Amino acid sequence: MEISFMVSGSAPEPYEVTFLRTNEKVAAFCTCPAGENGQYCKHRLEIMEGRVAAIVSQNQGEIGTVRAWLVGTELETALSEFRQAESIYEAAKTALGIAKKNLAKKMRG
Repeated sequence: MEISFMVSGSAPEPYEVTFLRTNEKVAAFCTCPAGENGQYCKHRLEIMEGRVAAIVSQNQGEIGTVRAWLVGTELETALSEFRQAESIYEAAKTALGIAKKNLAKKMRG
């Protein structure tokens, strides 16, 4: 099974984000430069997280189907690991900011 979305991005023409489901696996592709190079792509992530803002095609309702496909897959596990790492990263950025302010305060005497 295959579902494609057209999404707005930094280029004048929309990018195409395609999800393929075969047996127990789901693959996601995007025609943006990052996606075409096999790298992380925010367009695929936004759809997997249920965000419709960038979708310019008339099939926003199919996001629910894509999200249902993810359940129990390796892609769902990788997405969960990404979210967890992102949360740790944000907490570390906050802690670093506090530590910098404290260090600056102590350096002033």
